[in-house]
Amino acid sequence: MRDARDYSGEAGPRKCVLERFPIIWNHVIEKESLNINTVEHVLIEKVDQLFRDMLW
Repeated sequence: MRDARDYSGEAGPRKCVLERFPIIWNHVIEKESLNINTVEHVLIEKVDQLFRDMLW
C-alpha cells in the first residue's frame, strides 16, 4: 500500500511532490560554506605571504 502523500485529490500518484528539507540540512550547508570560506581565506593569505617573500 502506498503512503497517503503519494496521492493528490485526483485518482493517481502526484506528478510533483515538494517537501521541505529539515533544518539540519540547511545547517550542514551553512557549516560547509563557512568551512570553504575559511579555507579560501587561508589560501589567499598563504599566496599573499608567498608573493611578499619573493619580493624580498
